[in-house]
Amino acid sequence: MNHRMGKRIETTHPVVLDVSGLGRMEGRLKNISLSGAAVVCEDVHLLDTYLPLNLSFQIMDGRQTSDMIVEGFVVRLKGELIGIMFMQDMIGLVQRLRPDVEEKWPREGFGDYVYSNSH
Repeated sequence: MNHRMGKRIETTHPVVLDVSGLGRMEGRLKNISLSGAAVVCEDVHLLDTYLPLNLSFQIMDGRQTSDMIVEGFVVRLKGELIGIMFMQDMIGLVQRLRPDVEEKWPREGFGDYVYSNSH
């Protein structure tokens, strides 16, 4: 059974990981879904699974830049790739990353959410 909520969206946004007890690390998103993200980071060797962190990055909201901070924790480490599970619902964030998406995103147990471009 697939535990992911929504499909993965490929992206290359730069991010900053604020890792509990280790400080800040720079990385780049590889993909993001409603329940988590994959981040490429050279400092992955400093991390351990289940380590809490904040993922922060900037996104464009029309012509305005917004700062996003998302709480999560490390669930997978492989090479330079960090698997992160979010601790909150990410529907609004994913829609803002890809405002052109206009489709249903199935979520097991929660029905379907409809995304539409309101611009």
